[in-house]
Amino acid sequence: MEDVNIDAEYMNRWLPSPIDAMNAKVMYDVQQLITHYKSIIVPDEKVKIEFPVEGTPCADISENRVEIPCNLLLNGQVDDTIGAMIHELHHIKWTEAPKLYMYAVWTFFKKACKSIILEDGSPLYDSIFSADDISLNNILSGKVQNPSNQLRFVQQVFGDIHLVINALEDIRIDGNTPKNMKKYIDKGDAKAYPPYKEACEKGELEKIDVYSLPYHLLFHHKGFCKNDFVSSTFADTDFILNNPPSKLVVEALTTYEKLFTDHIKDVYNNGEMELASNMDSLEAYLGDMIMSDSEQGLESEIGKELSPTEKQELLDALDQIGSKQTDLNTCEFSQPELSNSAVEVNADGISPTKKFHDDRQAMQKNKLIPAELKSQIESFANLQTYTTTEQFSRPVTYDTVIFDATK
Repeated sequence: MEDVNIDAEYMNRWLPSPIDAMNAKVMYDVQQLITHYKSIIVPDEKVKIEFPVEGTPCADISENRVEIPCNLLLNGQVDDTIGAMIHELHHIKWTEAPKLYMYAVWTFFKKACKSIILEDGSPLYDSIFSADDISLNNILSGKVQNPSNQLRFVQQVFGDIHLVINALEDIRIDGNTPKNMKKYIDKGDAKAYPPYKEACEKGELEKIDVYSLPYHLLFHHKGFCKNDFVSSTFADTDFILNNPPSKLVVEALTTYEKLFTDHIKDVYNNGEMELASNMDSLEAYLGDMIMSDSEQGLESEIGKELSPTEKQELLDALDQIGSKQTDLNTCEFSQPELSNSAVEVNADGISPTKKFHDDRQAMQKNKLIPAELKSQIESFANLQTYTTTEQFSRPVTYDTVIFDATK
């Protein structure tokens, strides 16, 4: 392994021998050590901990699984690895299943798409639901082979809206983390702030959209800076800290209704989704039946995750969406035109805010762990060390190492 700078300041404080180099044995030991946090944070849950070779730290709430990529340790970021584990385990402990709040996103999405009128006079909604692969599982899983243009469109919109919702949930999770653990998270945040500050100073994040807003929310509510837009739209940190995602998502959707609607227009305009047009009356009738079946199927899937009371509370909270005279229900959207949220793009056709977001994501997974090193790390799981003391003319203590080759 190449030499890397080891950042294990906090962890070294309670280890008998400090970590001063990174190798397969050290990586394995650290992984096993931080795995024990699950018995502290979620003692009553059966949580599976995985260390994939690439990606970003994440928690699958529905599967009770946490993934902490090995590349953090490969870069020597021991304290950051611990912080990632603490953060993701608290998602398992405190975050609701995604379907609970995706119902709110779905309700908003339907209203927005029914109100966006294309240049042929039809609502965007009709074009989306002409596809037969629109279902909640397909939208959330991303595992459909040869997905329709419509499904890809919905997946992108849902994912982009979720960036904002996830930022609010991250603020809630980290703000409620006990101080003795939160110091690891704070350390990671302090490293992430300078690139954000520099981008703001250069004007790269001046445009408020789904790619810049999550960072503005995070660093404002975590106390690194004051963002004027956040101060005027979503300033109540206590509200974020003391409410579950189902309430945060409703507040975000109603507060940033126009921003999300403009984003739907831009994603559609910049995509390649074919219009369902020039249908005769019979085809239109059959198309309506297909769209109705798709919508009912999706409603049914989400409904299984919600009690009638939970579902009604979300619907009542979202009822105001679309009732105001905003771009959501008054502006005709002509396909060749960009929405009011259009921004300048660079030579690659990417806005500065999208580029900043993509760069941040790439930085977290730009160093892949070799397959050989992964095998070396995993091999230590097959080793068992037994310490024995025998009495001869004097006590003799020795270790026996057994390698289980059957695994």
